[in-house]
Amino acid sequence: ASDDAAQEAAALAAARQAAEERAAAAEAALERQRAAAAAQRDVAAAAVQAAEEKAALREAAEAAMVARLEVEAAARRQAEKRAAEEARARLAAEREAADAAERAARAEQLAAATAARQECEAAAAAEAEAA
Repeated sequence: ASDDAAQEAAALAAARQAAEERAAAAEAALERQRAAAAAQRDVAAAAVQAAEEKAALREAAEAAMVARLEVEAAARRQAEKRAAEEARARLAAEREAADAAERAARAEQLAAATAARQECEAAAAAEAEAA
């Protein structure tokens, strides 16, 4: 009987040890799964961060392009404004030159008419003197 009891105790001890080993193995497997899940979360977080950074870079590039286009448009408007001002100044100078030429022509006509009148008056005076 004591032999049977000793064998039973040994069998129980072996069963307990096997159960403890299985529990330890299951715990180790669970720990590995947790570590793998944590690694997957880290990878997913890194992917999200990379996508956010890429989107931010794209937004910054778009903002820079918009700013460049606005600067180019402002420069174009400034150049067009300058060209219009230069055209107005040229037109004003041409008008002024035309007015000056017209005044000079009138002055020339007036001088010619005055000279002709004086010539007539001198001729009339000479005729009157001769008579």
